[in-house]
Order: sequence, then structure tokens, then C-alpha cells
Amino acid sequence: MSHLFSVVRIIVLMTFLFCSSNLAGGQGEQEPYAGIGEFYRSNGVPGLCGQVMNVEGKMARIRGFIDRDNIFDRKNYPNLPYEKFRVSDGKSGDSIEVWGVSEDNSAIFEKLFRNKGLADKEIFVSGVVSGFDMPIMGTCRRGVRLEVKDPDNIFFK
Repeated sequence: MSHLFSVVRIIVLMTFLFCSSNLAGGQGEQEPYAGIGEFYRSNGVPGLCGQVMNVEGKMARIRGFIDRDNIFDRKNYPNLPYEKFRVSDGKSGDSIEVWGVSEDNSAIFEKLFRNKGLADKEIFVSGVVSGFDMPIMGTCRRGVRLEVKDPDNIFFK
């Protein structure tokens, strides 16, 4: 009986260690949420007009604060062909547009409106980076935006 108890203890301990190492490994593989200025510097944004940047098409995780004056959804602006909001980086003054790209973005924007009055709470967003050219006064730069499909890719702390 004591031999059986020892075997069970070993199996339970091995299972616990295996699960713990998988959880830790999963956490370590995820990129941390970067401030927008940090994200721009580490990815060479803005880029050269017409040239796709390495970060385009990849998942990115950013953090910042909602720009309460730059939230545009179809419920409040029914004539707009897009739905987007701006996230600002309190440290560098940089900002990034986050575009809702699902068939129905209402859950994303409901989440934003529920939390937009909480100025001291940071927003954390993960999405796919897409690039676009920005002609500006005779020159051109390539910028990026974050595309989000699911409200679960947004949370506040």
C-alpha cells in the first residue's frame, strides 16, 4: 500500500511540474505590451513610403491611454466607412490608431465607452499591424495601425 501511495505521489508531482513548466513557457513566449513610442522605435516606424516594414502583418501588443476625443464607431458616426480609436502613449506623446475590423465591432466600442471615463486606467491592445502611406507636404512616410477583431484583445488596468 505504501508503494502505491509513493507512485501516486510521484505521478501527481510530475503532473504538477509539467503543467507549471508549460504555463511558465507560454508566458515567456508572449511579447510584453510595449508603449507606443517604444513600439515605433523598435520597429523603425515611420518607414519609407511604398516599402513594407517587417512588422506589418504581425501581431503586436501595445499599451497606452484612450484618446477620448478620437473614438469613431458606426453607432455614433453612421456615415463613416471605418471604425477606429486612438491610443496615446503618455510618455512619448506618440499615438496609434486602432481599427475595428470584424463584421460587427459594437462589442469592441461598447467596451471602450464603458472604460473611456477612467483616465488613469491604461488600455492594453493586441492586434495585427497594417501599414499605409502618408503623403505629407510634398514628402511621404509609411505609418502603421493596429487591427483588432475581438473585444477580448482589449483590456484595462
